[in-house]
Amino acid sequence: MTELQESIFDQDTSQFTHITDCPDEKETAEAWVAEATAHGLELTALCGYVWVPKSDPVRHPVCQPCLDIAQIRLA
Repeated sequence: MTELQESIFDQDTSQFTHITDCPDEKETAEAWVAEATAHGLELTALCGYVWVPKSDPVRHPVCQPCLDIAQIRLA
């Protein structure tokens, strides 16, 4: 487990909106999350957090480690 993942698990990560990769066969990440929510599928966030989405992600602040990883990938 990386230092970043260890720091994530020290927090209540359910209170954050996580960023996940979009599988190649899916049109958008939002569509993938919506499908996972509808079918109870497990997702893995960029930070390593694993969850089954159940709530509206707009209600929570964005996970900073996920955001940092996404920004690095876009650079």
